[in-house]
Amino acid sequence: MLVLAGDDHAAKSSSVAHQSEHAFIAAGIPVLYPANVQEYLDYGLHGWAMSRYSGLWVAMKCVTDAIVSTSNDVLSRTQHGVTRAAINSGATPTADFVKNPHWVFPGAESEAQLRASIGERCEFIDANALALSLLGDTIYSNPLLLGFAWQKGWLPLASASLLQAIEINGVSVEKNTQAFNWGRYVACHGSEALQRCVVGPLPLCSRSLRCIGPRRLIR
Repeated sequence: MLVLAGDDHAAKSSSVAHQSEHAFIAAGIPVLYPANVQEYLDYGLHGWAMSRYSGLWVAMKCVTDAIVSTSNDVLSRTQHGVTRAAINSGATPTADFVKNPHWVFPGAESEAQLRASIGERCEFIDANALALSLLGDTIYSNPLLLGFAWQKGWLPLASASLLQAIEINGVSVEKNTQAFNWGRYVACHGSEALQRCVVGPLPLCSRSLRCIGPRRLIR
């Protein structure tokens, strides 16, 4: 049995920052802590092997780091001119900061690598800052990015399906819906246009907006 723990040290997608290895240690469960994408694969296989050999549970700590998007494993799966990417440019410290107090987030380097690998359809927006200023919490950065990518025509799904999924999930439905619509707005007008907007609910973007090409006629 391999137990995966999705920890969020910086509270990027959670209301409260948390880490779970203390609970695992208290329960006598060994913890694996991968530092990059390749180690997720390697440690996952090791974890399964350890569990099968011992008959006990093994835990693996999974932490989201923005830098993993520029790992060789991830970049090898992109196709220049084919892959589309909406990327949160908000910097979140990684586990390397704990080991090296002089560590600096390689934002410019990571962005250059992604643009070189993906091509023109690679958009960077500071979803953390937008979610915080518009909705009061960075936890809404993900649905904001989702709306941004959908408005760009990069998701083969109807908006009604995505909004229904938010409703079925039943968690902060109103705020998550607003975040989705704000993401659509930013995709059309840019984050600079938000300086003229009033913080709060945003009316649903019209399908007649000129930024929407013929491929975005899915309803």
